[in-house]
Amino acid sequence: MNIFRLGELEYQFQEYEGEKAIGLHIPSDACLSAAAVDRSLEQAGTFFRTYYPDFKYRRYICRSWLLSPALRSLLPEQSHIRDFQDRFSIVQEDWEDMEYIEDYLVIQKTRFGDRFQCEVDIGTECSRVLVPKLLLQPLIENSLKYGFRKKASIHVFIRGRIEGEYLVLQVEDDGPGQPKSTLETLIGILRSGEINTVHNGLQNINRRVILEYGNHSGLSLESREGLGFTVTIRLWMKGGEKHVQCSAGGG
Repeated sequence: MNIFRLGELEYQFQEYEGEKAIGLHIPSDACLSAAAVDRSLEQAGTFFRTYYPDFKYRRYICRSWLLSPALRSLLPEQSHIRDFQDRFSIVQEDWEDMEYIEDYLVIQKTRFGDRFQCEVDIGTECSRVLVPKLLLQPLIENSLKYGFRKKASIHVFIRGRIEGEYLVLQVEDDGPGQPKSTLETLIGILRSGEINTVHNGLQNINRRVILEYGNHSGLSLESREGLGFTVTIRLWMKGGEKHVQCSAGGG
């Protein structure tokens, strides 16, 4: 699997509806200013024309939670993310089962090799619940982004289970964690109704979850400095009944 980092973005050979295409990935440390994205796309065009002239692609495709229309409504008009969204046409907003995360983990394993270890423990009962296809990706990206700043290797644990009327998803890492004061700040941001421009990633996910599943749902955070960071997502299944997949069988 070839992944090429060209400027702020990453690129990969793909197919879309039977045609050759270039998959575009957004690294966790990417700057999405208009100028930075333009430079990356120019580099990509030159790179593929020069080194892969036989790969005649017609379009770029991007599957990212950052393109979600629900997220757009939460962002200020001057947001770089909104500018990035305007470059694309939404052809499908995915709500699928939990298996999608495996493809994303393969990409990270290719990128980081043995420095990145991951364990996935998602109960089989979770397969009947449809979730936003890119709900967990930004949480894993956070683990890698902040973890590799202070540690040479990172171990991430992804868990999923049903608790009563809730689907509970969890992303835990053994990274450097956060001091108590920072954790309290992050929790305060989640509870705030005001848009935060510094730590807005977790806040955007939390607001997206609440919009889709109701006020009974949301994110919670745990951390111990030097030991790791854990994000838990609770999705109220009755609040998101349109996303619950019925299984065939008697009963």
